[in-house]
Amino acid sequence: GLPAVVAPLCRAGEKAGELSKNLRYLADSLDHDSHVRGKVTNAMFFPLITSVVSALLMLALLIWIAPLFLSMLTDGGTKPRPEMPWVSEVVFAASDVIRSPTGLFFVVGIFALGAFALYRSFTHKSYLVDFLKIRLPFLGRMVTTASMARFAKTLSALLRTGVPVLESLRLSRGTVDNLAIEQAIVAMEKSVENGGRMSAPLEEYWYIPELARDMLVIGEESGSMAEMLENLAEVFRAEVDRQQDLLVSLIEPAMTIVLGGVVLVVILAMFMPYITLVTSS
Repeated sequence: GLPAVVAPLCRAGEKAGELSKNLRYLADSLDHDSHVRGKVTNAMFFPLITSVVSALLMLALLIWIAPLFLSMLTDGGTKPRPEMPWVSEVVFAASDVIRSPTGLFFVVGIFALGAFALYRSFTHKSYLVDFLKIRLPFLGRMVTTASMARFAKTLSALLRTGVPVLESLRLSRGTVDNLAIEQAIVAMEKSVENGGRMSAPLEEYWYIPELARDMLVIGEESGSMAEMLENLAEVFRAEVDRQQDLLVSLIEPAMTIVLGGVVLVVILAMFMPYITLVTSS
């Protein structure tokens, strides 16, 4: 269905006689939200897909290629295994284990559990998982910045159109896909409800960017909260773009080197017995 912010924003616009203006704010807010979400999704899926491809490639080498090399070494199993380096022993032993019924069951189980965990992370919220997300190297800061960018943009649009502060906070909280960050926003709601400042509770949450706290304080003291939130959202949007570009530029070559190195080691391990036989004969 429609996002929760649509109805109150339209109601406020109708009351003030500025529906078209409010709809422009809404369109801008939704476009901003979609852009930031897309950046985070791309950044998180790239290493995930690379890891899955790497695992599948390794399995293919161990299940199909390694047995062919071993069969040639033993003349189809008619000769005992020759002496070989420990790396080759490990690779061929891993191949034997994985091709056994127990090994195949274990591998399939690992992939099934991984797929289920990934599905649960998208369909069911967990405070522990969300907290771990913001603690991740590189990705953690990006997740936090993106969530705050969406929150600030939505809250700015709602305040500009005359929606009450408490309702604006509650609705804006719905754009944050992280329970740990939502906890901080709930504290802001309680502070406002008790007559306090919106920015007051944020000191207790170390993962909320200091810039966000400072901009909220400036907005409260200057009486221009909506404008400060708008500026904050744009700053965070630019920061998310930079973080995503940096992340891809770092992860892409790193994953390529790791994947290539692992595959090279496995292939060399399968060739080393032949090299040993040739040099010793």
